[in-house]
Amino acid sequence: MRAFGVLFLGICFCLVGQIRAQIVFVKGNMVDISVVDHDVDLFLKSKSYKFDKNIPSYIWGTKFVRRFMKSSSIVKVKASKPTIVYLASMIPIDDKLWKNTGEYFISGERCFYIYSRELKDRWVTIPDRNGISTLLFATQIERVDLPKVPGTVIYNSDNSDRNFVTDPALVILPNGDYIAGCRARFDGKVGTVRLYKSVDKGKTWKILSNISNVGFYNLFYHQSALYLMGTKGGFNHMVILRSLDGGVNWTSPIDTHSGLLSGESKCYHSASVPVAYAKGRIWRAMEDNKPKGKRFFRAFMMSAPIDANLLDSTVWIRSEALPYDASWLGEERTFNGWLEGNAVTTLEGDVVDILRIEERNYDGKAAMIRISNDGKRAFFNPQTDIIDLPGASKKFVIRFDSISNLYWSITNHVFDKDRGKEHCGLLRNRLVLISSQDLRNWQIRDTILSHNDPHFHGFQYVDWSFDGDDIVFVSRTAFDDKNGLPRRQHDANYLTFHRLKAFRKMNEQN
Repeated sequence: MRAFGVLFLGICFCLVGQIRAQIVFVKGNMVDISVVDHDVDLFLKSKSYKFDKNIPSYIWGTKFVRRFMKSSSIVKVKASKPTIVYLASMIPIDDKLWKNTGEYFISGERCFYIYSRELKDRWVTIPDRNGISTLLFATQIERVDLPKVPGTVIYNSDNSDRNFVTDPALVILPNGDYIAGCRARFDGKVGTVRLYKSVDKGKTWKILSNISNVGFYNLFYHQSALYLMGTKGGFNHMVILRSLDGGVNWTSPIDTHSGLLSGESKCYHSASVPVAYAKGRIWRAMEDNKPKGKRFFRAFMMSAPIDANLLDSTVWIRSEALPYDASWLGEERTFNGWLEGNAVTTLEGDVVDILRIEERNYDGKAAMIRISNDGKRAFFNPQTDIIDLPGASKKFVIRFDSISNLYWSITNHVFDKDRGKEHCGLLRNRLVLISSQDLRNWQIRDTILSHNDPHFHGFQYVDWSFDGDDIVFVSRTAFDDKNGLPRRQHDANYLTFHRLKAFRKMNEQN
């Protein structure tokens, strides 16, 4: 029996060695790795070519290197041990090292000829013809020599198709510790908020806690406690949670006395947006989708006395909820909704809700809703309260700096060179720092993160805080990893941390 066990372990080690020998390493720009399956696109950003049942069985279920159909990038591959790979090309390959198998498959009424080659431990350039990308197939493929991800990686999802990062949030505790969070399917199944802690100014991070059944949330510190305020996971009840030990343990919003602020499900929405203080109250913007449902958001403001028990729903006042009108931007521009509002205190001490306006063809319009002193009424005039704010078709956070006496934000401004490549709501490949004296007139100070590809790269849903002369922020980042590219820029595969040094000295730019 023992001899059988030794033999069994030997076979296992042998199989593991064979599996490892099948790994093909690939390097090059804008390279994705996918799996051959029904209706999978052969090329990036193209629906014209998909896999069908007519492909050879030895390719079915393998991985393949995917690029734009017309690509000028040079892609190289190698294997640590001799490994057979396959190549598919629309145009015949005249390289003798690639052997014509005599087989082919049809996709999009085009014929893809199949070639084979034994790879070894040296880099080989994948042959392309007439600017048309070829497809490389192997059992296991992994990217190497990756471009460096900007900032410090806090979390990297291993499968952004089914587990992408949302809801980045950041808060600095009084003792100087940073708490960052995001929501993802860390177990591959259920969306969970995970908090991370840094005690060295963001250089390193450790998991602090996991919180189930919350989403669309922000983090803020208030009267010796850390709070998380949002919804009960997705479009759901409004909730608020409290931690008295810096984010390790949290209350549960089980009823109206412990943080359940509304008993209505499938209704409320928000993001990692700031709280404001004014009129002796704490203010937090939210949205609901009543009565139409889906994404027909109405904007409203929550507020409570500063010294109240914030877990008690009875202390909170909800303003009237204002719906949007799609005609407010005129016939040339689309108005697809307003959402993810910021509670902001004006220089006069009043409270406003500044929301992103979601539109596809243009960018740079936000809405400013004025809130009454008692927190019950809301006022909006589309003639005067639609303001210019660079990047306002995506989520943003506004905070006031008492040293510069300016309002600041970090946004996904749309540059002319990117316009038209995606609709404006998905152009998230560049971040700019902006400032304003009055909340109505904003100026771009500088570009702080940038990538030339808007389809698969994004720095988005930024939450940030002042830290002395610096701004620190976290980003829901879509970027290259060993599995290739994220499914799209929206489906971020990283939570990243960044420091913007001496932000007040950054030059004003047009």
